[in-house]
Formats: sequence, structure tokens, C-alpha cells
Amino acid sequence: MSDIAEKQRIARETTKLFQDLCEDCPDEDFEVWEAENDPPDIFFQNSNIGLEITDYVRHDSQSGREILSNEDSQQKLVEKAKSLYEEKHPNKPLMVDFDWLSGAKPYKNEMGKLAKEIVQLIERANLHEVETIEYEDFEDMLVRKYLHSINVYLNKDDMRHETGNLWKSDSAAWVGLSPNEIIYRVRKKESYLPKIRDNCPRCNEFWLLIVAWSKPSLATHAIPIEAIEYTLSTDFDRVYFLNQLSKQCFRVK
Repeated sequence: MSDIAEKQRIARETTKLFQDLCEDCPDEDFEVWEAENDPPDIFFQNSNIGLEITDYVRHDSQSGREILSNEDSQQKLVEKAKSLYEEKHPNKPLMVDFDWLSGAKPYKNEMGKLAKEIVQLIERANLHEVETIEYEDFEDMLVRKYLHSINVYLNKDDMRHETGNLWKSDSAAWVGLSPNEIIYRVRKKESYLPKIRDNCPRCNEFWLLIVAWSKPSLATHAIPIEAIEYTLSTDFDRVYFLNQLSKQCFRVK
């Protein structure tokens, strides 16, 4: 699938989720943009509404991109350790989650050693229902550079997931949402609004949808009340914030 086709797929799925979560969103068919420079992202034909979709990234800065890069490396290590564990213990499903040290980014040439150490630590654990492997338990292992703790749970039949193993990476990079962060995203997208209007003369209204995805640095545990109650001034007719992880959606303008 091409990059444009993938972006179109994401835009289509995001709009369907927006329709499910937001009563304001028109419950009707819509068109998805066909080219990179063909705004708006979504056009609701019957309502004549153009919808622009933008990602919410922590501060939308270099630090935000670094957090994403760290999370990708962390996830690759989790997947490698999980595969190694499944090879050695195909009939002993576990649920495992990882608590990372701040800024942890395992290097590619360390992945093999780190994965082996993680499996060794889990094998050592005295499992009944749940076991927390603490930082002190890592001794002189390489994992001390990256992990704060590992939580291991016996996976019961009613908690099975695919092979029965559910391993997830809980980064410390979860962020809160403040009015200032919303304003920054809106102002940045607002600069393109004249072009969006020119490209869609059929649109009577233009909405902006800010989407926080399920990666920790792209989403929030909870949306503070001060952000929910904040009223934004913008040239967009409406602005909504959608949290894909918690399935929350609220209007800020």
C-alpha cells in the first residue's frame, strides 16, 4: 500500500470513529482527499462540511519526535523478548508490562542481549499470580540502563490474547493535555485554512479534528477539566479533540 493510500485509510477510519463518538458529526457518507495537496482531508457531501485532521504530538517539537523514536525502540525490544519467550515456553502464557526509565532507547546492537536478559528475569520469577521484578533485581545486567521494573502476570484462560501472551510497553511519556497545547496545534493548522477554503468552494463550514493516537506520547490517560471547559477562538468553525485510546471526544470551539 502506498503512503497516500495508507493516509487515506487512516483518515477514513478516524472519521468513522469521529462519527461514532461525536453526536455533532454528520452521520452520512463522506469523500476522502485524493492527493497530498488536495485539502480538506474529509468532505461531507450532504452537509457541505470540510474536515481537517491533525495529529496531537507532545509539544510537536524535537523532544516529541525523540519520545516517539524511544517508544519504537522499546516496542521492538518487547516484541523480540516476547518471541524468544514463546519459543522457549510455548504453553505458559503470560501478561507482561514494562516500566521504562526516562529517555530509555535500547540500541539495535543491544536487542539480542537485552531480550535474553528479560526472558531470564521472567524465568527466575516465582510466579503465582503477579510478580514485580524490581530495578534492584537487575544486578549487573544491561537492562539496568533502560528498565525500572517488569510486571509479570499469569495469563488465565479468560484473559487470552492470540497466543495467550500479552506483552505491552508502558512508557513514562504519557502526557496531559493543556489549552496551550491545543492552541498550538490549531494555530499551526489554521495557517493552511485559506488554501483549504480555496480547494473546497462547496464547503460551508470547516472543522478541525485533533487526534491523539494510542501511542503514549500521542495520547492522554485523562483529559483535564480545564481543557474540556476551555473555549478556543479560531477561524475554524469548529474544533474537536479525539482521544483514540480512551474513546473520548470533546469540542473546544
